[in-house]
Amino acid sequence: MVISHFPEALGIPQNQDKYVKQVGDMYVTDVYHSLSIERYRVTVELIERVRSCE
Repeated sequence: MVISHFPEALGIPQNQDKYVKQVGDMYVTDVYHSLSIERYRVTVELIERVRSCE
């Protein structure tokens, strides 16, 4: 009953390169917000360290 209220899946994007770039851009924004909430001084270097799991 509940599943009938969900929208259909969007499927695979037509422009996959654009999609991957959008995901990467969202990642940077999400990391920035997550770290700033934790009161880190967020820099490009810190975001890269998080991305590379250092």
